Amino acid sequence: CLAALGKTDHALAAFDQALRLESRYGDAWLAKANTLADAGRLDEAITAVRAAVTLAPGNTDYQTALGNWLTQSGDHAAAVEAQRAACAARGND
Repeated sequence: CLAALGKTDHALAAFDQALRLESRYGDAWLAKANTLADAGRLDEAITAVRAAVTLAPGNTDYQTALGNWLTQSGDHAAAVEAQRAACAARGND
């Protein structure tokens, strides 16, 4: 993983290239979001994971990641909604 080697910009460029080829690949959006969050770019991470959520709103990994990053950003109301969506997708509403 390029990001683990300290090559965050290279990793993000690779995700962008992959997403240009297949923008409907939610896991690529999540991986990009993780890389951005690890780099301290939380607002961009939230934007990227929202793209994944839009593609697959029932994906609990995407909803949970969104909720966690929204909590870190201080948007607690939106974080609660994301976590509720994750619970509903798991059947734990």
